[in-house]
Amino acid sequence: MKPVKHLTVASGLCIAPFALGAPVFSVAPGGPSGLDPDKIYMAGPGSPTPVGGGAGSGLGMPGDDLDGLSSGIPDEEWVFCWAVAPGSTGTRTAVIRGPLPPFDLNNQAANNQQSGDGFLSTEAWDRLGPVPSLGLGFFTNVLAINQGGDYFTTLGLLPDVDPNVSVPGGTPLDDLNAEMDPIDPDLPIPPIYFSVSGNSPSLGTLPPSAIPSGADIFFDPDPTTGGDEILYAAGQQLGLIITPDPAVRDDIDGLSVHDTIPDGIFDPLAGEFVIFSLRPDSPSLDLLPASPADILIFDIKGLRVLAQGIDMGLADGDDINALRAMPLIGPDVASTFEAVFASPDCPGDANGDMVVNLEDLNIVLANFAKGPEGDVNGDGVVDLADLNLVLGHFGEECVDPA
Repeated sequence: MKPVKHLTVASGLCIAPFALGAPVFSVAPGGPSGLDPDKIYMAGPGSPTPVGGGAGSGLGMPGDDLDGLSSGIPDEEWVFCWAVAPGSTGTRTAVIRGPLPPFDLNNQAANNQQSGDGFLSTEAWDRLGPVPSLGLGFFTNVLAINQGGDYFTTLGLLPDVDPNVSVPGGTPLDDLNAEMDPIDPDLPIPPIYFSVSGNSPSLGTLPPSAIPSGADIFFDPDPTTGGDEILYAAGQQLGLIITPDPAVRDDIDGLSVHDTIPDGIFDPLAGEFVIFSLRPDSPSLDLLPASPADILIFDIKGLRVLAQGIDMGLADGDDINALRAMPLIGPDVASTFEAVFASPDCPGDANGDMVVNLEDLNIVLANFAKGPEGDVNGDGVVDLADLNLVLGHFGEECVDPA
């Protein structure tokens, strides 16, 4: 029988482990889990549970698609938590050194798992732009949440496999479409801000803007009871392109809202701002110029690019689907990652699957004197010390004592 090592579960994840709050999200239409794209779900043991949205947010018509979701963000420095549309690949030049999980968008795309995952940026931003002194200088991302399988945090989506598994092409995949702060499973869902896709039929019944569009943002004080929704900000208020022609309209995708006074009224003069990404066919992307992998902001200074996708390990053809600005834990990204990816008591585990076996040995040997993958002791090099660590703990399995 294998010896068992206890795992210290990380805290403060992009969407947070269940002990600190359950991940809250929505999915794109047509996923294999059969979840409704207009509803808000909470992850937990077994299948995700609906906790709001749908008729509770003035939606519920066939074809409705909840695109952006936010429970509000503070005005301070952040790392970005985000998800991508299918087909996104990430850059192939990103390098992470040290004892961080060996998974990012690039290798999750290679494993055909990226669409249901949540990723965490390695750099920091505030409302004015990048804050280089607080970042790690890697300009890439780390897998913070896996759609299923075994990982720090999972959503209960499909495919139900670990992040190191290669999923055959053509396998139906769930697509993480929106996310917000985690919630206590014993408490009701808080007030939310949301947007819907531009072709959602319920746009005609939600509180109207001059030209209803997928760039409108709504405030919902109770996402379980319909009829109380408020138009928070129309696309035109955000400097976006909204024309009478439905083919020439911006459409918000990922969304984070900073609302100093939660009264349902967007007021940039009061310091309020909106952070978002745009769908690939949005005309403002050409004018800014920007890409669907970039993060935009609208505040008292107007509309502009806040974060470039390349600084998060994204390629121009990538598409941010879900977005959350997560405040730093401690003074910088290093301290945040130390909290988020707390070192597990699983020495020698090179691939993060919580087992020390032949796969870990092969990773170390394949990267010997090269790295960074295989650096199991976190000293920045792959050498005999790493090999000895794997061999010394070969056959051990880490489990969560909870």
